[in-house]
Amino acid sequence: MKRFLLLLSFFSCSLLLSQNSDTAILSESNWKKNSESTRFWLYNNGEEIATKSSNFYIKNDLVVFWSKQKKVFRLKDFLTASSNEFHPAEELNINSTFGIWYKHDNGAVSVYNNSGELVKKTQIYRYASNNIDVEFKGENEPSMVILKNYKNADTYKLYGVKDQYVEQATNMVKNLGALLKKQPNITVLKGNYPNDGYCEIKTSDGIIYQGFIKDFKAYGPGVVSKGNSIFNLSRFGLREGETYYFQYYKKDGFIHMKNSNTKMGLYEDTGKNEIYKINFSADGNEVISKQLLQPTGNTSGCIMGNCTNGIGVYNYEDGSQYKGVFKNGEIHDFGILNYKNGDVYIGQYYNGKMSGIGEYIWGENYYYLGEYYNGKRDGVGVMHYNKTSFEAGIWKNGNLVENINNQI
Repeated sequence: MKRFLLLLSFFSCSLLLSQNSDTAILSESNWKKNSESTRFWLYNNGEEIATKSSNFYIKNDLVVFWSKQKKVFRLKDFLTASSNEFHPAEELNINSTFGIWYKHDNGAVSVYNNSGELVKKTQIYRYASNNIDVEFKGENEPSMVILKNYKNADTYKLYGVKDQYVEQATNMVKNLGALLKKQPNITVLKGNYPNDGYCEIKTSDGIIYQGFIKDFKAYGPGVVSKGNSIFNLSRFGLREGETYYFQYYKKDGFIHMKNSNTKMGLYEDTGKNEIYKINFSADGNEVISKQLLQPTGNTSGCIMGNCTNGIGVYNYEDGSQYKGVFKNGEIHDFGILNYKNGDVYIGQYYNGKMSGIGEYIWGENYYYLGEYYNGKRDGVGVMHYNKTSFEAGIWKNGNLVENINNQI
C-alpha cells in the first residue's frame, strides 16, 4: 500500500474579514482588499459574502468557500493585486456538496469539509482499489470521502470531494452486469436465479441485488444495496443501451435522487435540513450547477423551493409531505411522498400520479417495487407480503396478470 504525506495546514490561515458593507458592485462577482491585505470584500450578484464564507490561500491566490450556497471563488493574485479597487472573482464550476480538496507538489493534499473547515487530522488516507482515486476520512468527520482521480490530478487545482457511498452506489449500478455473471460468488436469497425472473442475490463482497434479471443482466426495476448505508433504486435495461434513468440512494442522513434523462437531481442533507436542486452534464456524470432551496416562510403548502415549476417541499393539510419535482403546480418527474399514516412512496410521477418506476412501502417487509401508470401498479413489478412471500410478474391496472415467478 502506498503511503501519503498529509499536509496538516498549508497557508490555511483565514483573513480578518471586514464587517462593513460596500455598495460599489462592478459585475456579478468582484472583490477588493485594503492596503494591508488583511480585509477584503467579495460580492456575488450584489450580495457581500466575505463575512459568510471561509477562506484559505493557495500560493498567491485566495480561495473563498461559501459553504451555505456551495459556491467556490478563486481571487487570483490576491497578495500582489492592487488595493482599494475591484477585481473580477472567478467562480469555480465544481461540485462542493461534500467539500473541496487540492493536491500539493509533494503529493500531499489539503481537504476541506462541506462546512469549509480544513480537515487537520486524518484517520484513513489510502489508494482506492483502482489505484487512481484516494479514500480519505478525517478524524472527526462523519464518513469517508473519495478524492477522485487523485493520481492524475493537477497540483494546486481545486476539485470537489466525492461522497464514498454515492460513488459506490453509482459503481454498483455500472458494474452490476459483471457481478451477475459471477455465479460462484453469488448466494441466492429469493427466487430461482440464474433463471430469468425476479430474484434476490448476494455477492461475496456484500452487494445485494433485488430485482429482475434476463440473460444474466438486470432488466426492469431493481435495488442495489450494501450494508445498511446504501440504497439504490434504479430502472435497468428497459430500452436498448439504457443502464438506468431514475436513481435513488440514501446514506445515513443523506438522500439523493436523479433522473438521467432530464439531467436533474435532488440532494438532501437531512441533518442540516438543506435541499439542493442539481443539474447534470449531458452524460449525467458531472454537476454543472446547484441551487440551495430557500424556505418560503410558510408552515403549510409550499414550505421550501419552487412548488410550481421546479423542486420544492410541500406540506399537505392531512399531514403528508412531498419532496421533489413540480410541473405546472403538479407533482411530476420524481420525488418522495411521506404519508401521515407512515406509508412512503419513492419514485416517479406524471401529472400528479405515480407513473414510471417506484417503490410503495406499507411496512418493513410489505412493499411493492416496480412500474406504475396513472397511479396504479402497471408493468414489471414485485409485491412483497412479508419477509418470505412475494409475487412477481406483469401488472395491469393494479392487478397481477402474468406471473413470472412467486414464493407464497
